[in-house]
Amino acid sequence: MSTISFKIEKQIKGQLGRAGVIDTPHGKIETPAFTVVGTKATVKSVTPEQLRDYVGVQAVLANTYHLYLEPGENIVKESGGLNKFMNWGGPTLTDSGGFQVFSLGDAYDSNVSKFAHDIQDSTSPVIYDKNFSLE
Repeated sequence: MSTISFKIEKQIKGQLGRAGVIDTPHGKIETPAFTVVGTKATVKSVTPEQLRDYVGVQAVLANTYHLYLEPGENIVKESGGLNKFMNWGGPTLTDSGGFQVFSLGDAYDSNVSKFAHDIQDSTSPVIYDKNFSLE
């Protein structure tokens, strides 16, 4: 696994403000940074090229829980990973989806959470393993 590093470039003397660079395997993120949310690996109505070239986005945030439900782990893997699935060449941040697991369903175990998810007027149980991640 490649390493991620953070370097502080400037600090405001006597204050908490700072600017830095997060160096990732997929590129650099100059902080502070504006990061958009592509919940299901897409920012609606905007292409990855528009995000990069016109908006100036350096990183996209995706939600592991939503990706797990749709399109699913296998489709993301078969696409060559999250960056290729998204057609995004830059850094990608993901959150665990833990909030959604507990807010959208009933957590019942320390290792596995079970919740109901409405899919086109029907309810299907889904098992979410806390060790699940998308590469």
